[in-house]
Amino acid sequence: MQTVSTLYRNILQEQDHSFEVKLNIAGTDYAQSQILSMRTTAKVFENTPTIGGVYSGTLEFSILSDGTGIPRMAECKPYFRAVSPTLGASEWLQKGLFYIDTRDISSGAGGITVFKAFCYDAMLLANAPYSSSTLVWPAMESDIVNEIATQMGISTDTVHKVL
Repeated sequence: MQTVSTLYRNILQEQDHSFEVKLNIAGTDYAQSQILSMRTTAKVFENTPTIGGVYSGTLEFSILSDGTGIPRMAECKPYFRAVSPTLGASEWLQKGLFYIDTRDISSGAGGITVFKAFCYDAMLLANAPYSSSTLVWPAMESDIVNEIATQMGISTDTVHKVL
């Protein structure tokens, strides 16, 4: 669960609040005015639930850019923040980390160039043999998840359990 500031919560209480977005690609920020479209998905299940199944989240976006300086497999981080005419803007909240899979550059009327990309989150990095465990088996599920995440170079969210 993501922690938000008191300012963010106060802005959401105002009737005339709105949201702004930005996209960071390979360390470069693209402002809302440069973003034509941006959509994330987080699929929980295919058609039916499966045991041990995990699914990758996706990010699809189009920006006003010729793609110069955007490397293949670039990291993409979508952000949003709440904005109020009276309270100002909240902090930027990151909503995932994705990697470019497919890309397309097209030129339209008036010399406008559009960079489109389809991205996956780091879950695809888990599509590899898990054979170098240092755990004593049988092992706790949380320890297995943490070990796999470490091997993938990512961190896990804190899980709150009700006992």
